[in-house]
Amino acid sequence: MKKRVQKVCAAVTALISATVLTAAAVYVVRLDRQEARFSCLRETAAAGRYEGFAAESEEAEPEAQENVSDKAGYDFAKLRETNDDIYAWITVPGTQIDYPVLQNDTDDYYLERNLDHTKGYPGCIYSNSCNSREFTDLLTVLYGHNMKNGSMFGCLHDYKEADFFRQNSEILVYTETQCLKYEIVAAAEFSDLYLTDYYGVDDENGRNAFLSELKQNAAGQTGSRLKDTWADENMPGDSERYLILSTCVDGHDELRYLVTGRLVEEITW
Repeated sequence: MKKRVQKVCAAVTALISATVLTAAAVYVVRLDRQEARFSCLRETAAAGRYEGFAAESEEAEPEAQENVSDKAGYDFAKLRETNDDIYAWITVPGTQIDYPVLQNDTDDYYLERNLDHTKGYPGCIYSNSCNSREFTDLLTVLYGHNMKNGSMFGCLHDYKEADFFRQNSEILVYTETQCLKYEIVAAAEFSDLYLTDYYGVDDENGRNAFLSELKQNAAGQTGSRLKDTWADENMPGDSERYLILSTCVDGHDELRYLVTGRLVEEITW
């Protein structure tokens, strides 16, 4: 009898193990399939994206600065063949972040949906409908999952390292008509407040309140980072715009990890 029970237990354990392994394998396959879709978009939609910020010297002729239409941006018509909600592309040099940005009429739609609208991980990088698709708001928030393999916004946690923060300080956003360059000024944990609701997206007082609280929070955190010259500044100018990249913090549902950039340059074509 005892041997029989042991055999049954062993069989059940083996079945459970097989089920877990199968589920894990299916999960990995699904992630790989979604990453393949992103890779395909990167290859087919980048129509010679504008990368002239670093290349252009201060002495460059104004005409050269302005005449970028022949090398600018992504083919958004092609991108929208994959998904109509794609309206921008974000890259963070030195990280894995190189993704389309989406916005749906239903807020947080892409928290649980992929490019092909299937449910599940990794989701997409997205903004909610309160934010302008032209990135004209004083505060724009983009959301992405904290993936274990560093994809999506999982690699944002690398900014906890001082050297990484110092060496990878730019965010580039491409739209149909512009390339926007942001200087990363802060990386820190923050409460899980719905930022655009609590502080507003186009209210100077709200933006200033957020930035002030961000500085205070970061100053007291281990592993948080602030750009020294920015931390010492007074309140920003009236029209100064910020981009916030938001992701989860492992083991702390009440927190989000924010990498915040200040708009420093924009090219329009």
